[in-house]
Amino acid sequence: MSVFADPRDPRLVSALQQARVWCEGHVIDGLPAFEYAVRVARCLDEHLVDLSVGVAIAALLHASSIFADAIALDTHLAMNYGHPVPRIVRALRAERATLTAGDPEIDTSDMLVLYVSTADKIVAFHALLDRARASGDEARFFVGHPALALRAPYFQRFAGAVTGLVPDSMSTALREVLAAITAGRTS
Repeated sequence: MSVFADPRDPRLVSALQQARVWCEGHVIDGLPAFEYAVRVARCLDEHLVDLSVGVAIAALLHASSIFADAIALDTHLAMNYGHPVPRIVRALRAERATLTAGDPEIDTSDMLVLYVSTADKIVAFHALLDRARASGDEARFFVGHPALALRAPYFQRFAGAVTGLVPDSMSTALREVLAAITAGRTS
C-alpha cells in the first residue's frame, strides 16, 4: 500500500504542507519546486515496495535545502520529523554542493540516501529531457547546458554504482533516461 494512500500519516501531511511553503515561487529543473519534490517522492513510491513515511518525507523536503537556511532547516526537520529525515536531507545537500564543486565520490553506504538520490536524478533528468524535446531541437538545447556534459561521467558512474543496490526498476529507469539524454545531446 502506498504511503500516499488515505488515511495519510499526519507527518506526511505536515511535510506536504511544509514543502509547499518552502518551495513556493521556486523552480527546479524547469518544474515548480513543489511539483518537483512531489515527483521525487512519487518516484520512490513507484519503485520501493515498502517506502517508509520517513523516506517519503525526506524526498518531499530535500529540495527545501536549496531554499532554506541549513541550520534552521536541520532544526525544523529534527524537531518535526526525526530520524532519518535530517540525515537524508543533509546528505543530498552535501552531494549537490560537492557536485557543483567537482566530481564527488559516490557513497553507497546509506541505502535511504541512495534511494532518494536516485529518485531525484530520475526526476531531474526526465524534466530536462522533457524540456529538450519541447524545444524542438534537442541537440541545440543540450549545447546550452554545458554543465551537464561536464557532469555526465559522474552520473554514468552513479548509475553503475546503484545497479544491484536499488530496485532493478529504479536503476533501469535511471539508465534509460541517461541514455535518452546522451542520445539527445549527440543527435
